[in-house]
Amino acid sequence: MKLEKILDKLGSIEKNSFIKIIDNIISKNPKNTKEIDKILSSSDKGLKSVDNQNISTIFALTSGEFQEHIKCEFQEITSQLDILIDIIIRDGNCIMKQDWFSRLYETEIKNLKNRIKNLNTIFNNKKDRENFSTKLEDLYKETNNSQTLLEKALLKFMDETYNLGISLYRTNHDDIQVGSSNWKRLTLNNNGIVLKDCN
Repeated sequence: MKLEKILDKLGSIEKNSFIKIIDNIISKNPKNTKEIDKILSSSDKGLKSVDNQNISTIFALTSGEFQEHIKCEFQEITSQLDILIDIIIRDGNCIMKQDWFSRLYETEIKNLKNRIKNLNTIFNNKKDRENFSTKLEDLYKETNNSQTLLEKALLKFMDETYNLGISLYRTNHDDIQVGSSNWKRLTLNNNGIVLKDCN
């Protein structure tokens, strides 16, 4: 079912919650900001006054950032995962069908298996393991102990070079000591580091 048809069936509370998430993503300057601004320029009240077709278009333009938002949310609510799954499966607003839900999990499991296969390939073969280790050491030396350069290099190394699916997070020392959940996920955007809240 197309998103605009789903939005037509949603009640105002559910629709506003969804729009609030998209609004939050837009406020953090996603990669398709120019295209989004063109759509929003015709509306003086922002995303809430845009029609469902344009909301659907904006969602498509922010789908990568939305996926990152969902990943962060899942990491924060693992203890409530059963409750969340029950809510999603209810399907009262035709948001999700069981076959779509299972395909979603199949895709994620396939991605995990591919990443595990990549890791096994590296660590089960002596030459590949030594090559991986050498590249990692060289990367560390090239950054001259600069935290920002090291973070950027590690993100490129894990995502682009080896596609390991490993994420980096940052918080300050005080937050670690008091057990705060003020973690930020590091992502690369136009060769710069972007911090995304996971709260």
